[in-house]
Amino acid sequence: MATMNTTVKRWMATGSSATLLVGGLVLGAPAAVAAPDDAACLRASGQFTSALAGAGITAVSVSQLEQAAEAVVVAEEQFFALTDAAAGELEVQLEAAWVELEAAETAEDPEAIAAAEARIADLETAIEAALDTPEILAAEQALFDATDALDVQLSMLTLDEATAERILALFQQFLAACDAAGTGTPITTPVAVPAPVAPAAPVPVVTAPTPAPVAAPVPAAVPVAPVVTAPEQAAPMGMNPGLNMQTAATAHHEHPGAALVAGLLAAGIAVPAAVAVRMLRLQRHRP
Repeated sequence: MATMNTTVKRWMATGSSATLLVGGLVLGAPAAVAAPDDAACLRASGQFTSALAGAGITAVSVSQLEQAAEAVVVAEEQFFALTDAAAGELEVQLEAAWVELEAAETAEDPEAIAAAEARIADLETAIEAALDTPEILAAEQALFDATDALDVQLSMLTLDEATAERILALFQQFLAACDAAGTGTPITTPVAVPAPVAPAAPVPVVTAPTPAPVAAPVPAAVPVAPVVTAPEQAAPMGMNPGLNMQTAATAHHEHPGAALVAGLLAAGIAVPAAVAVRMLRLQRHRP
């Protein structure tokens, strides 16, 4: 079987579906949280949006990137559903055989080592045969086609490492300027709740009675929904044993676009889930 290209393996290790929040956090955030009269917020928003456009990150490119990544997720699910059904039990046995081989090597038992190695070879042959079906091969090709299409979308982002770092810095400045108090503090959306009106205090009768002051409404902050923190560096992604897609690619040689998107998510975890959902709705008119 062919090997999945490096860029897409790294993207999938990061979590392709999760990275699509960029469509809302990046493109929807300025309109969602910038106050009309907040000069600092609007200035930071404008700088960030301009930097994105200069790198080829627009509403259209994000939409295309989202569609391509969703296609990878669907193709991956279909492919592994077929392989699990065809060779899932054999793969469990193969994992057990590798454990047996490790134990035999630790015990320095030549006979046990030879037996474990022979069992591994037999199981790998059986797995290859089980996976060699027209339906599975077609699903595999569909997966590679989808990953190639995603790689094309990533390559259209005109980014280098310096540009990616600059955009990340602008994004963090945007969060801080728009009521975030730094990238580690969640953006809250306070809603004013009227407080009970204080009773009027008795006053002497005069020609022009003066009513007692009324308590002003006290704003109450809406509870911030918990947000799962994204790891700074994605861990390798395990694949089905017996395939040539067993581990995710290392960080080097990845397209800067993948690193940028992952970094934007890492910086954007300060945005509460409720705000993120609102941003997505503003941008795409759907949850």
